[in-house]
Amino acid sequence: MVRSRAAERKAKHKYYLKNRETILNLQRENEETKNQQRNYRRQHILETKDGVIHRGLNKRPWTGYCEICFCVGKLLVYHHWDEYNLNKGIWVCNPCHMMAEGCDTNLIGQYMRLKDKINDEFDEEADD
Repeated sequence: MVRSRAAERKAKHKYYLKNRETILNLQRENEETKNQQRNYRRQHILETKDGVIHRGLNKRPWTGYCEICFCVGKLLVYHHWDEYNLNKGIWVCNPCHMMAEGCDTNLIGQYMRLKDKINDEFDEEADD
C-alpha cells in the first residue's frame, strides 16, 4: 500500500510526538559529539598552505576572536611562523592571516619600497 504524503507526514509527526525526548536527546548528543570533534581538530591538527596535515599538535587554545583585529564571528585560522614548532601561533581572521603571511615573507617591506619608488617618480614628474 502506498501512503499519501499527508498520511506519511501525519505518521512521522505521531512517531515524533511519541519519541520526542529520545529524539531530542540523540540530537543533543550528536551536537556534543560534533563540538568535541571540532574542538579536537582546532587544538591538535594543522593543515599548512602546501596541503600537509600535521597531527598530534598542542596548539594554543581557540579564542573565538581574531587576536590581531579582535573581530568576532569570522572564520578563524591558526597562523604559525615556526616550521620546527607548529604549536607556536595565533588565531586570526583571513584578512589578518594574509597580512601576517605578508609580514613573515617580507612582502610588506617590498610593498613599501615599491610604493616609495613610485611616489618619488611621481614627485619628480610633478617638479618638471
